[in-house]
Amino acid sequence: MSLAQLCRAVGCDYTYLWRIIHAETARGRKYVRPSYPLTRKIGDALQAPREALAAAGFGDLPTLDEAKAQDRLAQIERDLSELRSSLGTREIQDPREWEVIRLPLLGHIQAGELHEALEHPDEYQDLPGFAGRGADFAVRVRGDSMRPTLLEGDVVMVKESASPEPGQLIAARIGDEVTLKRYDILEGVPTLVPDNAEWKPVRCGPKVRILGVVTGSYRPPEVLLRRPV
Repeated sequence: MSLAQLCRAVGCDYTYLWRIIHAETARGRKYVRPSYPLTRKIGDALQAPREALAAAGFGDLPTLDEAKAQDRLAQIERDLSELRSSLGTREIQDPREWEVIRLPLLGHIQAGELHEALEHPDEYQDLPGFAGRGADFAVRVRGDSMRPTLLEGDVVMVKESASPEPGQLIAARIGDEVTLKRYDILEGVPTLVPDNAEWKPVRCGPKVRILGVVTGSYRPPEVLLRRPV
């Protein structure tokens, strides 16, 4: 019996069965054994049911329920293998990545130093360890001056620093308000630049104090669910 005749007899695609027989790969994935019912059909067509089942790895003529269980386990193993491949080989080396870090959440800084505001913040913000590590405090975005980079309600993590690089997002104090802007040097003058072109840049002067550099951001679910106006 030719392969084409066998495929017609069992109702199987020619290419599929040919690749199984030749253990070929396609797009990096090895073709798996045929299911128990298909193997039985192939064995019956070849008048060698026991040999076909043994060749497919089903062992000594299991019951249909046992065969289905074997098929299901094999599928689970394939799914797990694909999941591992999609996730890559990276392993979490530092368990602190999954801890919760609590950062002071600042909105205002009254007269006094930053460390005083950190000791008595407006509130605290809990963040995943991998997002909050290395930051000294957090700031909630207000307004749309940093749209589209940041949206109102976003939480950004800030590491205390008074010497940012041009282009970095920073937190700064203007009066007693904490604001988020992009630091730049325009015409030789340190300037706080909004990402939203509708807002005007603010030149750094006596009333402006750079507090720190933004190290990351977190978008709460309520911000994600909010429809654009």
